[in-house]
Amino acid sequence: MTNDQIQLQAQVDTLQYMLQRAYALFYIGSGHTAEKIKAGHAEIKTVFLTQGFGSDDPATSALISGALEDALSEFLSGTEQITEHLRPKKNS
Repeated sequence: MTNDQIQLQAQVDTLQYMLQRAYALFYIGSGHTAEKIKAGHAEIKTVFLTQGFGSDDPATSALISGALEDALSEFLSGTEQITEHLRPKKNS
């Protein structure tokens, strides 16, 4: 990777983390359970992936769809992990 590519990746990763953290704080503040979050994420994924992203070339379209699915799955999974990490622990 070039220095510019490293800088761009670092910026994207930082934005992703901060957005995931914002979602996590919203979920916690709204009282969302882990199950409700997972169900909502499944719905988001279904709707997102049924939209027509791609190009006129089927091979390129398949690559774009796969990359988007992977990125969305990583984002949603990371958001769930951050939420559980930030969620206040119940005293037993």
